[in-house]
Amino acid sequence: MGKNNPFGWVIDHILPMSLGGDDNLLNLRALHYKNNLGKADDYPSYTASVKY
Repeated sequence: MGKNNPFGWVIDHILPMSLGGDDNLLNLRALHYKNNLGKADDYPSYTASVKY
């Protein structure tokens, strides 16, 4: 899942599945794993942990 380096990326559900999101490609995006952990189920916004 990319957690072994500082540039690790994961597939994120924009609208979390717990809030009714699905695996449709329009609901998926690449997100740094630390931002994904910080986002959790916050929707529609969250505070990014890693910024480039």
